[in-house]
Amino acid sequence: MSESTAPATARGMLWGIKRSFLEYVSRMPDSAMSVTDGAVDTSLGFIFPVADAAGFDPARGEGSLVFAGDVRMRGHAGMLAVRVADPIVTVGANGARLTVTDVSGNPLHIANLGAPRRAPGGGIELPAQLAADAVPYFNDVYPEGTELDPLTIRGI
Repeated sequence: MSESTAPATARGMLWGIKRSFLEYVSRMPDSAMSVTDGAVDTSLGFIFPVADAAGFDPARGEGSLVFAGDVRMRGHAGMLAVRVADPIVTVGANGARLTVTDVSGNPLHIANLGAPRRAPGGGIELPAQLAADAVPYFNDVYPEGTELDPLTIRGI
């Protein structure tokens, strides 16, 4: 992984996905990762810049925040292919969720998000757990509810 010197306090969403998964991918002899379309790789995770915050009502804490960027990981002679692109955080009466565009270009509900808390360095941090829809995306290695890295949103 090449890392940027972009500040971890940059406006947008900071997410490390799942640190142990990224470490696993990086140890593969044929691993490949790309970070494009505005996403930035930092030592703390990937920064996805804000693409559209118009659908989010900060006074009520509800709505959708759309981010830009494309992170892809490959390995095992193409048998492993994971894409996390154009994340959308949706907060509503039934909780919060993270949706991404997958390797097929389809939306994937990848994580259920917990109650927001103040993030170190500012913004809000949301705990993340693997959603049932995403279990097959990771080849059934992680069960539903597996803790993912928390995501941090700043500058909204």
